Amino acid sequence: ENLLKELVKFPEIILKVSENFNVPSLIEYSLNLAKAFHQFYETSSILKGENSDFRINLTIATKIILSNIFDLLNLKPPKKM
Repeated sequence: ENLLKELVKFPEIILKVSENFNVPSLIEYSLNLAKAFHQFYETSSILKGENSDFRINLTIATKIILSNIFDLLNLKPPKKM
């Protein structure tokens, strides 16, 4: 639930950053998203059980958003963690 709440904040964060160039808020958002994903990953079986497609899609959405943030910050994401 927390991960989904963080994911839906992305468009709003991008809008705010584009309006006032507040890059630190984008970095703070990326940290909050990473923390929410970590908690999700630790407490959920992504591939097993009911709603596994939903959990897989949350994982993919997280990857896409974090990749977009790395691109916006002109950083190369790690290939493997």
